[in-house]
Amino acid sequence: MALLVLSPLSGLLVGAYTHSGNVLYEKETPYSHLDVVDSNGIRTLYLNGMPHSAMYLDGSSNLVFTYTKYFALGFGLNEDIREVLFVGGGGFSGPKKLLQDYPEVRVDVVEIDPDVIDVAKRFFNVKDDPGLTVYNEDGRNYLSHATRKYDLIVLDAYSRTYVSFHLLTLEFFETIHERLSEQGVVVSNLITSLTGDSSDLFWAEYRTVAQVFPSLYVFPTTDYGAGWVQNVILEASKNQQTLSKEALTEQIKKSQPANPTEMLGFVSHLWDSPTRVENVPILADNFAPVETLLNPVTGKPYALESEHQLGRPAIVVWTENSSIAVTALAAVTAIWLFLHGTGRFSAGYTRSNLNTTSLNASRQQSMILVRQHYERHLDGVDDNA
Repeated sequence: MALLVLSPLSGLLVGAYTHSGNVLYEKETPYSHLDVVDSNGIRTLYLNGMPHSAMYLDGSSNLVFTYTKYFALGFGLNEDIREVLFVGGGGFSGPKKLLQDYPEVRVDVVEIDPDVIDVAKRFFNVKDDPGLTVYNEDGRNYLSHATRKYDLIVLDAYSRTYVSFHLLTLEFFETIHERLSEQGVVVSNLITSLTGDSSDLFWAEYRTVAQVFPSLYVFPTTDYGAGWVQNVILEASKNQQTLSKEALTEQIKKSQPANPTEMLGFVSHLWDSPTRVENVPILADNFAPVETLLNPVTGKPYALESEHQLGRPAIVVWTENSSIAVTALAAVTAIWLFLHGTGRFSAGYTRSNLNTTSLNASRQQSMILVRQHYERHLDGVDDNA
């Protein structure tokens, strides 16, 4: 089923999102085009045509997408996790699973898009739970005023086609460090490769996080190879000692997680090849060329592994991946910006080094909204008041 999406910015056709299955719900939210689709016994949340969350329709609590299982790796490094924060909600797959496997844990979820929260409650079985608190707020804004210390912070607010620059900078990870308990762990999910130009954004994030956290671990989540764009998990700990694969295996055995066999299998994916940080920048609030670094990722196939495929990754290809489409969309975007651009956007362009002509209009809309939201926060304006 092909969905033709009209951009609310200009009314121009910006893309065709193709899903097989029954479209239960779709909406143009303030931040993205949202679809809820049922197919082959699985319900999937799509944002701007890309799968962001999924659940089984037969009542199974198993996680559909393999990368979401890696969120529990934090319990392997910190045996005393009681307070957990997710930045990015989606269909709440990770929070629901943690609450089931670790009933003693308290989970907070921060999600910027109110429509995503509404859809999670209506279509993804997110129910009232004394252990779950949901905040409709930008993740960084929340952390800037939060007083609670967290034992685990999971960053799951990134996409293959769009990443909020202010959730990748040195200053952001310094704030995370302050909000973590003494043995706190942060687990970050980023769609990237580990080699080639499509890995530059990941290694820039790695280099940035390494300025704040003493021990880092990298886990690709498929067996397709380091050159494939896939979900890669970056785990960082306040612990001064970086554990070897063997020591990490022993630590996980000692911590007695809910799914020890599964977690030990994840350790086999631990990246032990050289890091590639020599030629990438440290990302900062005053210099974060995130879009330039992200552009190579958007044009490549994306290997997304799911449980129901018995270990065979699904290859999700962005439907606008052709030189003709990209050229046409760049022209449309450039014309729209020329006719409708504002000084406010120009300021945002300067602050984050955006390469606007490389973005489709829907992605550009999300960039503008989140950037203006964050800039208003810097100026002392509370969007959620």
